[in-house]
Amino acid sequence: MVRPLVRSFVLCCLGGAVLLLVPSLAFAQTRLHVGILPVQNLYRIQPNNWFSRLLQEELTRQFQFNDQFAVLAPETVKLWKERLPDQVEQTMREARLSHLLQLSTQQVLQQLSIRWTLFSISNNQLQKEEFRSQHSLQSVDALLQELLQVLKTRSCLLYTSDAADE
Repeated sequence: MVRPLVRSFVLCCLGGAVLLLVPSLAFAQTRLHVGILPVQNLYRIQPNNWFSRLLQEELTRQFQFNDQFAVLAPETVKLWKERLPDQVEQTMREARLSHLLQLSTQQVLQQLSIRWTLFSISNNQLQKEEFRSQHSLQSVDALLQELLQVLKTRSCLLYTSDAADE
């Protein structure tokens, strides 16, 4: 008698878990899947390269704060890049990314020049958009705010989160 009771309890719990899981899976499918490649320094900012890692992690974190996006962790993006070097389209298809963002930086005195490259797959075709922006290096917080503002003004990724403003 105890066994059927335990079995029905387990089945009830599993059924409840499935009911909770289905809406979250549907929600995950509606979000854009984004990856941010490691930032390339064209002209070394710091000898130990901590700045490029900081930019990649902070941009990833800001996308994670926004419910419109599902973002690959920086370590995962690095592994994909090592596995498929210089094969952007194949990386995006296998990792199931809708967008892949790459930044290249160059510092001159207290100014930072960033070359943005946004890869996206639309109508089964790889599209590439490139643009540049200039920023002051007075503070890292101000720089991150400016980078998010660039993403907001460039309608390429439709980044609309105000999480960074909090």
